[in-house]
Amino acid sequence: MGATKIMKAKTFLLKIFLLFSIPIFPLAIVSAQQRQQRALNQTSPRTAQKSAPADPLLAALPTSDAVMLVNLTRLLNDALPRIYAGDPAKLAKVNAEIDGFRARTGIDPRSFERVAVGARFVNTPSGASKIETVALAHGKFNAGTMLAAGRLAAKGKYREEQHQGRSIYIFTIENQTKLLGLFPARLGEVAVAEIDANTLALGTPSRVRAALIAQQGTGRVDGELVALATRNGNALIGFGGTVPDISSMNVLGNDEVSRAIAAVRQFYGSIDTTAQGFEMLLTARSQSAEQAKYLGDTLAAIKQIGGAMASQLPGNRGRLAQVALGNLNITTRGNEVQLQLQLPQAEVGNLVREL
Repeated sequence: MGATKIMKAKTFLLKIFLLFSIPIFPLAIVSAQQRQQRALNQTSPRTAQKSAPADPLLAALPTSDAVMLVNLTRLLNDALPRIYAGDPAKLAKVNAEIDGFRARTGIDPRSFERVAVGARFVNTPSGASKIETVALAHGKFNAGTMLAAGRLAAKGKYREEQHQGRSIYIFTIENQTKLLGLFPARLGEVAVAEIDANTLALGTPSRVRAALIAQQGTGRVDGELVALATRNGNALIGFGGTVPDISSMNVLGNDEVSRAIAAVRQFYGSIDTTAQGFEMLLTARSQSAEQAKYLGDTLAAIKQIGGAMASQLPGNRGRLAQVALGNLNITTRGNEVQLQLQLPQAEVGNLVREL
């Protein structure tokens, strides 16, 4: 593997950790098919651990291939100030972008406390694949008032449609923007609907329609995914999902890597703060212990080769790659492989900027 492929491998493993309403779940971009199989042949010791009770916000999502729960209050008030502790100008810019998003859309991210995200991997007529998402945002706000503010901010650039007796407002955002003031995105159309007095659904029109149907008790997300995403119930961010079929794909241009990753059936993990910085966990679940060992050995080899090649990467990327790979621990238990990455607070802001 060359230095470029090692950087892609590192990014492939780490991008899963940095997500929100535009979840870039692993392997979704390299497949046009969904995994239908949910039954597992084995249960590892970690699987047998007691899971947290089902989170009602996550459980209210429509059928999804991957889900995520974000403690937005902690993200804005704790994590972001820590990430940019050494760069107050950047933190001020982030806060200004949040304010700008509120001014453009009428939606105030600071009034959200928790956000549950559900993603579907969708095939297009051309054979390509895309991710469609919906976010259920709950907090200390009046949903009707916030929708009215959004209509005023849109200045006529929206339309209203009825679905299941409920109103959906579809806003047109023509320019590149930052979703919630945090994440770069070309949004196009964003649908918004009221779920209850303190909860909004935001996402693509089709996913918001699905969210309204789910409120009637049909077409809801699989409880197993909810349990995966809440294994660490107090995390800053928790996520879980099924993995698209990549058996016919050549990941990173390497047959061995493709074979190892093709055995993964589910993934879950979390991001949380520690006294020194941040801890990121990702667990990949295979069908068998043998497949998990193969995956673990392959990832360990990538880490070893990457450590030797990281110095060849240009600029700050080389140093960041060395830090990340040096702090990355890979363990295999039963049919699961866990990646644990602990980063000092000083390095997290640099890593976020590079990704």
